[in-house]
Amino acid sequence: MAYIRPVYRGDVTAPSPHPTFTQEGTGNDVHDGRTMESRLSKPGARCLAYGFAGWAIDSLFVFVHTGRRRPSSLLNVPVYALAQPLFEPVHDRIRQRPVLLRAALYGVGILGVEYASGRLLRRFAGSAPWDYGQARLGIDGLVRLDYLPLWAAFALGLERFHDRLTGG
Repeated sequence: MAYIRPVYRGDVTAPSPHPTFTQEGTGNDVHDGRTMESRLSKPGARCLAYGFAGWAIDSLFVFVHTGRRRPSSLLNVPVYALAQPLFEPVHDRIRQRPVLLRAALYGVGILGVEYASGRLLRRFAGSAPWDYGQARLGIDGLVRLDYLPLWAAFALGLERFHDRLTGG
């Protein structure tokens, strides 16, 4: 298996901020032109990127919204990681559609995933790490319909994140 390492273009004393990659051990150390932005080409790596980025944003949202200083549950990481197999293909398919349509589709899709994953977590872990039981527009304590615009905006941000992860 070839090890891919970054090699900076230009003078060694003043590297470019955009490295290219070579494959060591292959006898072919020619730059292939990929930038650091496209380095997460493996779906598993992108799952982790989505999972931990979502967890961090969720933790920040909870802090701003409630003042709670501890981070969100790590059980949220696999839920956010679902963006790789579920969000990426949808984004690739609808990226040329109007922004309001994309936002609406994403928001509804995320609410569906949040509900389904919450049900699964309740069944197998005993509870979901979130509880919207007291929310006026909550459904089974697992989703809040008033969060639809927030999820839509979050997903529009995921479009840029997806493109940066894949170089798209």
